[in-house]
Amino acid sequence: MTLDYLDSNHVHAVPNANGNTYSYDSNGNQTTRHIGSDIFYLIYDVENRLVEVKKNNVAISQFTYDGDGKRVMFVIGGETVRFVGGYYERKGSEITKYYMAGALRVAMRKVTSQAGVMRRGGRKA
Repeated sequence: MTLDYLDSNHVHAVPNANGNTYSYDSNGNQTTRHIGSDIFYLIYDVENRLVEVKKNNVAISQFTYDGDGKRVMFVIGGETVRFVGGYYERKGSEITKYYMAGALRVAMRKVTSQAGVMRRGGRKA
């Protein structure tokens, strides 16, 4: 793999890798990816949060944030996932609940239809 670093102000910003090219804005956010014949556009809000990704000018994902800057929803491939305070997410008919002890996630529960699976610490119980 060959990586070129050309911008001393954004040393993390790789403009070229294996024939693909990448562009960045003045804040260091990646704004375009040229991968093969495809061009991906990454669009950010005024607080530098990714809000949309387009592939060849067709939206392929959107992201929504709350007033505190936490992501509360994203849409990818027509499928919507909603988050509530880091404790709950919904993806179609699947619901995942997270159980916390202070700042530590101690369990999660996935519910699809009537069935549920309880996991401790994100692993199978």
